[in-house]
Amino acid sequence: MDEHTVCVRVDGRLGDGDLGHLRDIVGKYLDLKMRVFVNLTHLTQVGREGKQYLQKMRDQIIMIDLPEHVRIEIMNNEENNNPDGDA
Repeated sequence: MDEHTVCVRVDGRLGDGDLGHLRDIVGKYLDLKMRVFVNLTHLTQVGREGKQYLQKMRDQIIMIDLPEHVRIEIMNNEENNNPDGDA
């Protein structure tokens, strides 16, 4: 990593009530034009809003060790929101 890169580690759950801190931290570093890695290795549970947030942010952050079931749901939500396959 360099001075333009930061890694945020998420442990435990990313529930609907827990999302504010992650949004604030990630937003702060993105505002500073930094490359943001989010390490999800120790993520055990993701709520609906957490999945929506990760889907929304997937082009702005680099997710490390995103649980497979969350990745599948994020991709399914994208396909359901965009039935024609247009980006």
